[in-house]
Amino acid sequence: MRNGFVYLVIGVAILAVIFMVFSPRSSEQKISYSELLNAVAADARGGRIPELIINSNRAVLQSGGTYRYAVISDRTDVIADLNARGLNVDREDVSVAFEDSGRAGFIVQFLTSMFPVLLFVGILIFMMRQAQGTNNQAMSFGKSKARMISGHRPTVTFKDVQGVDEAKQELAEVVEFLRYPEKFTKIGARIPSGVLLIGPPGTGKTYLAKAVAGE
Repeated sequence: MRNGFVYLVIGVAILAVIFMVFSPRSSEQKISYSELLNAVAADARGGRIPELIINSNRAVLQSGGTYRYAVISDRTDVIADLNARGLNVDREDVSVAFEDSGRAGFIVQFLTSMFPVLLFVGILIFMMRQAQGTNNQAMSFGKSKARMISGHRPTVTFKDVQGVDEAKQELAEVVEFLRYPEKFTKIGARIPSGVLLIGPPGTGKTYLAKAVAGE
């Protein structure tokens, strides 16, 4: 739960930054097209170089940290209208930038607006999966993972193994050690970590191992 809370705080911080960067300009104001041209002319007469951003459906004027825009059509000739008011783009009386608002621009705008929502949904899904995994672990607490194996299996002992008497004697000592460890630990002996059976195929190594298990 603590990790989930940390993830939530991080997600909210990321969303806040994204909304600050990609959200629409809070100071953006809609005005008429004639008012926009008058504002551009006023800025130019005041000694400032107005910044005008034009796309297929609107013209945006950036001035003094504020944004004012007017809706235009595809047939609107903004440059000609600026020239009619004595503003020459070539003389840099006005800084004009054209922005492509076609299909690619629409896709970018759509993805930008949907990204915060998708990120928030992803964080919620991640937290729900984490909580579900925690609940499953809590429900399975105390359940043994041991599996029951049928005891009706053939048992092999050392009596069934023919020959290899020296190997059987060594393994008999290991079996006794496993049965009565305290008998050997009193004299300082240590239980072996394993037994290695070496020999060519068919000499009874697997049978000996079964005999140890049977004993």
